[in-house]
Amino acid sequence: MIVGVDAGCATLRDADRLVQYLVETLELPAETVACTHLIDVGSPHVALSFALPPAWRDPLSWRRVALLAGDLAAAGLRAARPQTLVGPDDLGAPLAGPVGVAVGAERIGPAALADGAAQALADHAGGHGGRAVVYPGVGRLRGTVPVETVLGQTAVGRVVASAGQAAPRRSDLLRTRDHVRPVWRDGVLTLHTAAERGRVFAPAEVPPPAGVVARP
Repeated sequence: MIVGVDAGCATLRDADRLVQYLVETLELPAETVACTHLIDVGSPHVALSFALPPAWRDPLSWRRVALLAGDLAAAGLRAARPQTLVGPDDLGAPLAGPVGVAVGAERIGPAALADGAAQALADHAGGHGGRAVVYPGVGRLRGTVPVETVLGQTAVGRVVASAGQAAPRRSDLLRTRDHVRPVWRDGVLTLHTAAERGRVFAPAEVPPPAGVVARP
């Protein structure tokens, strides 16, 4: 199951923070793949998508995400939610306004945000758009690790180098900077890197500065 969420995040930094917050607060499983997506419609901003394992097919589960903003109570969810669900008053800091949610054909929240959530869902489902922030094995990508670790112990399926540079070998090293954001390309999570020295590479994306919306 894939859930699209759009809280109108202005920057990648804000979106990354919200991804981490939702994963921790909703106690999403380790198999979750959570991505950011640039939304060009209206004011450019960043939406999110969460691919959840089959155990999260309970129809109430995704409603935990839909309940992240008080104005969604109009959808009739607040009065009906079980005590175990997370409500808007339980979250707070990363959510300063309304939220749009898309699951399957269902849309919840303000139309513009629900449309952004639907776009994020479609990009992730098609494997042709999205920048992964949380994915299986990401916790292993700290400090400097062999490329073999990236390909063998995480959900990343491909590591490529900048144009004109030799492709990384499995025995080469990746200096992660604790910020490894692969992107979906042709259905494969692909990490773009740049050679630093010798056979040491680093992710092409550096941690984004505050206030900057970068295209994933």
